[in-house]
Amino acid sequence: MSNFKRFLDGIHKIIQEQYNEHLDRNIDSFIMIVNIKRNIEIYMTQHVKETMNCEKK
Repeated sequence: MSNFKRFLDGIHKIIQEQYNEHLDRNIDSFIMIVNIKRNIEIYMTQHVKETMNCEKK
């Protein structure tokens, strides 16, 4: 689980950097970052399900 936690922390750091970079530009950039975050969360949820299924076998 620690690898997974490290991975999530890395993703969070990337999102935060992107967010900080675009914050002073415009609202479209903010919306883009929110969408990226949502897509990553969807992907990660799917990834966790697949990982759990692999571990059960």
